[in-house]
Amino acid sequence: MSRDRFFSILKYLHVADNEQQPGRDDPNYDPLYKVRHIATCLNSKFRELYTPYANLTLDEAMCAFHGRCSFRVYMRNKLIRYGFRVECLCDSGNGVVSNMEVYSGAGENEIIDLVPRLLPLENLNHRVFHGLSVFFCFV
Repeated sequence: MSRDRFFSILKYLHVADNEQQPGRDDPNYDPLYKVRHIATCLNSKFRELYTPYANLTLDEAMCAFHGRCSFRVYMRNKLIRYGFRVECLCDSGNGVVSNMEVYSGAGENEIIDLVPRLLPLENLNHRVFHGLSVFFCFV
C-alpha cells in the first residue's frame, strides 16, 4: 500500500459517530468518546483471555501525542514527555496488561480510587504494588 493511499484511508477512518457525541456543556460529555468503545473492548478481551496471578502492579504508560487535546499531559522525567497517560494494571511476573484506564482529567485517577476500578472483581486475594506501596485486596 502506498503512503498516499494509507493517509487517504486514515483521513476517513472513524470508530465513533461524531453526530452522536455530546457537547462540552452536556453533563454526559465524555472526552474519550471517540475511543471509549475501543478501550472497553480491549479491557473486556484482557479479562476474557488472561487470568492474572496474585502479584499485580499498577503502572502508568504514556502514548505519544503532540496534537491538541484537553487531557494531554506533560511529564518531564519520562522518555515520552507529551501524550496520553494510561494507568495499567499488569501482572508483575510477566508484564501482561489485565486492565487499563486512560487519564482524562485532573483528580480522576487517585491511587486509592483507581485500584478497585482496575482490579477484576471475580479474582480474590491480589497484592497490588505501586512504587513502594502495597495494597492487599480481598474482594
